[in-house]
Amino acid sequence: MDDKFFDARESENLLQSADSISKGEIRGIPYDSHYIGQHYLHCSVKEKVAQYSAYAFEDVTDMDNWYVVYEDGEMKVYRREIEDVDGIVLDPLRATHTVKGITARELANTFFHPDTRMEWENTLEAVEQLESLDDVTTVYRHLHKRVWPSQQRETIFCSNICVLTDVPKIENSIGGTYFVMNFSVDHPKAKIDPKLVRVKVNISLACQTYIGEL
Repeated sequence: MDDKFFDARESENLLQSADSISKGEIRGIPYDSHYIGQHYLHCSVKEKVAQYSAYAFEDVTDMDNWYVVYEDGEMKVYRREIEDVDGIVLDPLRATHTVKGITARELANTFFHPDTRMEWENTLEAVEQLESLDDVTTVYRHLHKRVWPSQQRETIFCSNICVLTDVPKIENSIGGTYFVMNFSVDHPKAKIDPKLVRVKVNISLACQTYIGEL
């Protein structure tokens, strides 16, 4: 993610914030790429973060893997084919974009926290927090708006936010790389509803802050 700030004072404040980030002073987010809370989804979170952070930083110029399927200004959407552990061929999508006037931490927090989710996710009808595993890992139920004539969808997933320290950085970037990983899980509070279709998801968001011209 690229952020371009034109106000010198704002840039100075951001650099001070980045210094705090380097010292681990992040509200609720440990500055450690290997940090995963010791809970029953510990191993699953660690595996998913490793797998999807690798996808996020693959070289998109290697056309044998990723190819562009859509472009709109600075946004590009890529697709590739992979085979999962069960031998099923998948075609994940990957999008890259520049968001100006916001830091990586702010964007990742907006994506992660349920308090702001309904503000940007317009496909949702309801959000339910099923379980908080630690300060950075939560299990949610999303009820999605019905799109006629299809059956209404729901997703049950674990969401984790962390800061990665061992990934490639864009030029002139500051602070850490913020990473959010959402992946489907089963949960005892989420009983099967025959009126709904339960969708399986693997969604990640990687953000970096870039300081441009003053």
